[in-house]
Amino acid sequence: MSAGPRRALPDRRAHELFEDQARDHPDAIAAVHGDRQLNYGELNARANQLARALVARGVTREAVVGVMTERNLDWLIAVLAVFKAGGAYLPIEPHFPTERIAKMVSRAGAKLVLTEQGSGDAGRGAACCAPTLLIDAAFAEGHPDNDLNIAVARDKLAYIYFTSGSTGEPKGAMCEHLGFLNHLLAKIDDLNIVEGTVVAQTAPQCFDISLWQLISALLVGGRTLIVEQETILDAQRFLDTMGAGRVNVVQVVPSYLEVLVTNLAQRPRELGALRYVVATGEALKKELVERWFAARPRIKLVNAYGLTETSDDTNHEIMDRPPEGERVPLGRPIHNVRIDVVDEQLSPVALGEAGEIVFSGVCVGRGYINDPERTRSAFLPDPHRPGGRLYRSGDYGRWLPDGKLEFLGRRDSQVKISGFRIEIGEIESALVRLPGVREQ
Repeated sequence: MSAGPRRALPDRRAHELFEDQARDHPDAIAAVHGDRQLNYGELNARANQLARALVARGVTREAVVGVMTERNLDWLIAVLAVFKAGGAYLPIEPHFPTERIAKMVSRAGAKLVLTEQGSGDAGRGAACCAPTLLIDAAFAEGHPDNDLNIAVARDKLAYIYFTSGSTGEPKGAMCEHLGFLNHLLAKIDDLNIVEGTVVAQTAPQCFDISLWQLISALLVGGRTLIVEQETILDAQRFLDTMGAGRVNVVQVVPSYLEVLVTNLAQRPRELGALRYVVATGEALKKELVERWFAARPRIKLVNAYGLTETSDDTNHEIMDRPPEGERVPLGRPIHNVRIDVVDEQLSPVALGEAGEIVFSGVCVGRGYINDPERTRSAFLPDPHRPGGRLYRSGDYGRWLPDGKLEFLGRRDSQVKISGFRIEIGEIESALVRLPGVREQ
């Protein structure tokens, strides 16, 4: 067993910490996307107006609100508005198939879906299961722009992210405000995110890492730079954007990091203010770490590990040189997180032995929304903390003598593609529904 250091968390929600910054530094730039930017005062005022439009439509504590927009400043406004109204954020990727969007909205029991002009078929997919509200139309209603000050308890639902399911049905992982805040503060601490820090937002909306990328800098007076997908698809343009935007912190999947390292070797250039590159979503190979430090020895590389069900990352291995062992460790747990490596009876295995990685502490989510069977199979009562929850990850690992966790693989047929968890069973389920396809 290993537990991260205990840290007393403030009895505040993430959006309230943002409001503090908006009050203290209203003219500081909060977020940038393309040629558009918002300062803290403007961002807070717009989020307040939209939150009041949600409340006017009956959004109360833990009401699920879908947000279906492109990755832009209205997306950021909408996410903050959902939290301010006391609702639970449900990200919806507008380019997902209509059927999948409809399943997500229906399974989550969304009260409302915020969207924008141009959502097309995606908008219709959501509209079949919940009322929709155009963000521009909500702004036109002219609601007051002062803070709502709606009390939201730390154990209330903050968000739902849908992941691939082995039965063919996606499963919606529910996480609470306490785990959400704990993860944000761990990122802020471990990546030295402070006033003025620029964090790049690169991940798609349906990927849980998108949320810390979007919000974390705003809790401490930093800046979020939303990087367009077209830029990400062009590695040279992406690297130039990192330099021009004075980005300090960026997160990518290892397969994309390899593309960046190759590009840097072919076209060396300065990366300006970049201090931390975080790799997550796939196994990080030692050979890639060696190539990174050969190219950029002064920029730290972080191997981050965690699951959607555990409020995102639970481990940070912060490196300023390649590791000595053959594998890149996952690192130690972040604060307020407990991790055990156990056998089939959930008893801890000996140091260095392989076992299943299980989690407890504030990071563990509430389960899968409206899915009691799959919730019971993965979320159990915590035997060490009465009233607490334990999550069985399905990942295998072992403890190293220095107290760091090492990843050894999966116990099921789940795979990851560009950081996304994919259950082979979901692909099989979709294939057998096609005409002319049957199981042998």
